[in-house]
Amino acid sequence: MQFFLCITQRDFYDLLLSQGHHQKVQKRARQTLEISKRNRWLLTIALDNLSLDRAFWLLALSEAEGYLQQAVAGLREAGAQEFITRGLFARAACDRAQNEFALAWADLEEAREIAERGEMKLLLADYHLEACRLQGANGRGKRASGHCGEDDRGNGLRPAPTGGGGVAEAVAISQSVAQDSALQIKNPEGMPCL
Repeated sequence: MQFFLCITQRDFYDLLLSQGHHQKVQKRARQTLEISKRNRWLLTIALDNLSLDRAFWLLALSEAEGYLQQAVAGLREAGAQEFITRGLFARAACDRAQNEFALAWADLEEAREIAERGEMKLLLADYHLEACRLQGANGRGKRASGHCGEDDRGNGLRPAPTGGGGVAEAVAISQSVAQDSALQIKNPEGMPCL
């Protein structure tokens, strides 16, 4: 009986979340969490915690989206190209998290164009890194190789087979720029890039 109630409750919470009723889910999940704890229903406790997490996360994303729109508009108005790209990268990451892949790609492409026009090579590295994340999230992991090449040991340092260079090229360029400013660029896994 408990298993059936967990699944039904979970489906109900999913329905509420899909309709944007984050606070209702938070309230109900907190109530059932207390009951579940008293009765030591481990599965229900875990599912209630998961529902609370999703409700808070989706609420935060919806609130963040408004701030991101205002930030990008303000950065455009200020006209500082290097900062516009930061806003576009942030908005693309938010869109990626919400599975809004077309919107994320549009922001990424605009950021890439700005970075290429302004010869902002570190920002091109950021573009390729986010493009890898986006392609992975979009279920196009194999296409991510256009941005994320690997050497024979799988270190992600060789230019991509397409000849586009991708992350490897962007990181190599970033490394040379960083040497001039005494920075050390690291790849996404935290290992120093050679």
